Formats: sequence, structure tokens, C-alpha cells
Amino acid sequence: RGCDVERLDVSEPDTVPPPEEMRRLVVDWADVLVCSGGNTLHALLRWKETGLDFLMKEAAQQGTVLCGGSAGAGCWFNS
Repeated sequence: RGCDVERLDVSEPDTVPPPEEMRRLVVDWADVLVCSGGNTLHALLRWKETGLDFLMKEAAQQGTVLCGGSAGAGCWFNS
């Protein structure tokens, strides 16, 4: 029992993995995506800059659970 955890850090340009690694983690591997709290605007901007927003949408459409705390919970919604 248990789970495996992988960390994906796109907060700064030098921490972003190659696109194929992001796809492997987000779309092909993860059953659950957890977004930590922090600055929602910064997170959304970084996701768009890196293409992570599209990968997370694709993951959600195939049934991956999206969740988070604080700012990480609010970023899944739009008006």
C-alpha cells in the first residue's frame, strides 16, 4: 500500500523539465495532481508559459484528480 510521489517544479525557468517529461508525469503517469499553495497568479502565468495548463486539462479529461490547498485549490476554477 502507499503511493509514489513525483515533484514537478515550474516556478522558475531553470526548474522546468523538458516538455516530454512534463507530459509523462502529468498525463501518462499521475492519478492525482496536487498543487501547493502560494501565489495563484504566478502559478497560472507559469503554467501558461510552460504549456502545463494544457497538460493538466488533458489529464483531467482522462480522469486524473486535480486538487490542492489554499491558492493551489483556487487555481482549478474560472469565472
